[in-house]
Amino acid sequence: MNPPHLVHLARARSLALLSAGLAVLASCGGSDGMSGPTADLSGTVSEATKTTPIAGAIVVVGPRETTTAADGAYQLLGIPVGEATLTVTAPGYEVFAQTVSVEAGANQRDVPMAVKTFYEFGQYGAYIPPFTETLRGIVVLIGGFDGGWLSVVRGSEYPPSFPQAAALHAALRAFAQEQGFAVLGEAVPREAVPDGPTLVRPALTSLAGAVSHHPELQQAPVLLLGGSWGGCRAYEYVGAEGPRVIGFITVKGGCHPVTSQPLAHPVPGYLFIGGDDTFARIENLTTAFEVNRSAGALWALAVEQGAGHTFPADLGLMFEWMAAVVSLRLPESVTPGEPVVLRTIDEEGGWLGDRGTFAICGFDCYSGDPGDAAWLPSAETATQWATFVSATPTGPPALRHGGD
Repeated sequence: MNPPHLVHLARARSLALLSAGLAVLASCGGSDGMSGPTADLSGTVSEATKTTPIAGAIVVVGPRETTTAADGAYQLLGIPVGEATLTVTAPGYEVFAQTVSVEAGANQRDVPMAVKTFYEFGQYGAYIPPFTETLRGIVVLIGGFDGGWLSVVRGSEYPPSFPQAAALHAALRAFAQEQGFAVLGEAVPREAVPDGPTLVRPALTSLAGAVSHHPELQQAPVLLLGGSWGGCRAYEYVGAEGPRVIGFITVKGGCHPVTSQPLAHPVPGYLFIGGDDTFARIENLTTAFEVNRSAGALWALAVEQGAGHTFPADLGLMFEWMAAVVSLRLPESVTPGEPVVLRTIDEEGGWLGDRGTFAICGFDCYSGDPGDAAWLPSAETATQWATFVSATPTGPPALRHGGD
C-alpha cells in the first residue's frame, strides 16, 4: 500500500492532467475541432416558385447538420464565423449548394429549392412533371433511329438524323404534365438487349429506385413508344407483359414476331408503316397486324404515304390516340405501391377503318370484315387515321412494293 502523501500526490497529478485536457479541447472548439468564434444560422427551406415549406430537408453547414421542421424551418448552432458552404437536400428537389458568409451572432438564410424534373441513372433517364402528387403511368421510349432515345427525354444532344426529336421532346413533356405521367428513356447498347422484356423490365425497376419519393412507380402501368428496332422491342414487351400495358405504338420496325400474341390483344396498339420503306419492313408489320387483328387485337395499322424509314410527321395524331387510350384504360384512382388493374375495352365500342378505301365507321355500321380493319378507340382518332393514311390515296399501300 502507498503512503498517504503519495496517494494525494497522484490524485493531484490526475486532476492537473484532466484540467489541461479540457483546456486543449476548449481551445480547439470542442469535439468538432472548431476554433475561434462561432455563430448561429437559421431560416426556412421552401419550394422556389410556390414558396411551399419543405419538411424533412437536410441542411448542412460544415460539421453541423439538421433537418427542417414541418414548416420548413431549420436552425444550426455553433457554426464557425467566416465563409462556409450551405448544402440542402430533399427528395424531389435539386440539390442546393451555396457559399454563405457567417457573421458572429445570429444569421438568417432562407433557401429556395427548385423542383427536380430530370433524373439520369445509369443507361436510363426520366422526366417527372413538377407538382404531380401521384403519377398515373409511365411513357417508355425505346429508340431505333440513331440509338436510344434518352436524349429525347433529356432535351439535348438529339441524333442528327432525327429532325423531329425536339418536337417529340416538347410533346412528351406536355402530355406528361397533362396526364400525370413519367417519361422514361434509355441509351442501352443494342447488342446488350436480346428482347423487349430484357430491356424494359430493368428500366422500370431502375426508375422506381431512382425516384423513390414516388412509390407508385413500382407498379405504374406503361405506355410504350418504340421506333424501328425499338418498336420491335416495345411489341415484344407487350406480348410478355400485356396486363401492365395501357397501349403501345411501334414505328416502322421490321423485326416484329409475326405469330399471335394473346396477352397483347386487349392492349390498344398503333402500328406505323412508311409507304416508301423497305418491302421487308412493310411485310413484317403488315403480317404482324393481320395475324393479331384477325384474332381480336385492338390495333390500328397506318401507312404514311411517301415516307420512308422516318418518324411519323403527324405527332398530334399519335398523342390524341395516346390520350384517348389512357382515358379508356386507367382506373379513376390508384393505390401507390399496388398493381394497377387496367380497364378492359369493348371492341364493339371502337371505330373501324377500311385499309383499302380509308372509309371509317362505328363498329355497328361497318360493312366489311372487322378482323381486317384498323381499330381505333374513338371517332376523333378514327377521323385522324383516315386523314393520315389517305394523304395520297393510291390503293392498299402495303401492297404497292415489290421489293427494294
